[in-house]
Amino acid sequence: MKDDESIEEMYSRFQTLVSGLQILKKSYVTSDHVGKILRSLPSIWRPKVAAIEEAKDLNTLSVEDLVSSLKVHEIRLLLCHLLLCHLKESHPKLSIGYSNICFSVQDHRQNFVSLKA
Repeated sequence: MKDDESIEEMYSRFQTLVSGLQILKKSYVTSDHVGKILRSLPSIWRPKVAAIEEAKDLNTLSVEDLVSSLKVHEIRLLLCHLLLCHLKESHPKLSIGYSNICFSVQDHRQNFVSLKA
C-alpha cells in the first residue's frame, strides 16, 4: 500500500492485480490474499494488523471482511489526525502526539475522544 493511498484505492489496485493473475492462470487462495494485504500495510497499521492476526482465523477470514475492518480503522486514523491537527492549531504550545489521543468506541455514552494526562 502506498503512503498516500486509501484502503479503497489499495483494494481496487489489488483486485486489478488479482484479475490480471487469473487471466494468466495464476490463482491464490483467499488466505494468501489476506496475508498479502496485511503485509502491504504501512507501519502505522502494525497495531491493527497484530490485532487482526490475533483475533481472527486468517485461513477463514474473507478479503471483504478484512477490507471492511481496515476501512473502519482508516476512519479512526483520519479522525485522530484531524483532532491532532485541530488541537495543535488551537493550542500551539500544547505538546501532543498520536500516542496521547485515545479513541473509545466501546461506550458511546462517554466522550468519543479523551486525552491522556
